[in-house]
Amino acid sequence: MEEKPPRFVDRVKDSIREREIKKTIVSHWHENKRLYVVAVGCVITTYLLSNRKEVEQTVKQINIFSPHSSVIANLQDRTNYAQPVRCLTTGEVFGSQKRAALANGVDQGLISRHLGGELPHVKGLEFERI
Repeated sequence: MEEKPPRFVDRVKDSIREREIKKTIVSHWHENKRLYVVAVGCVITTYLLSNRKEVEQTVKQINIFSPHSSVIANLQDRTNYAQPVRCLTTGEVFGSQKRAALANGVDQGLISRHLGGELPHVKGLEFERI
């Protein structure tokens, strides 16, 4: 069976659908523009953090990261296997369980057991992997 060419009405409906899709995409972009800008900033920061010497030089030169220097230090200390950890009690973010343990004066194994669900808290502190 041969396909019939699209009717004028069908072409108009397709055109209207395409315009609605474009409007949806444009409105989505305008509503979420900040999110996309932040995401691009995160990608750029990740790229910069991959070379620690460049990051340290940049931070010293422009000093805009001073309020967040602890976060940068935590991220720089991460290994490929480390997972970031957040203290739910204080809200502080650490680049790894080891950094969280050192900062809070607790054993890293206790934090690991707490994150695994074996302990309800570690010396009154609660943590989560992020």
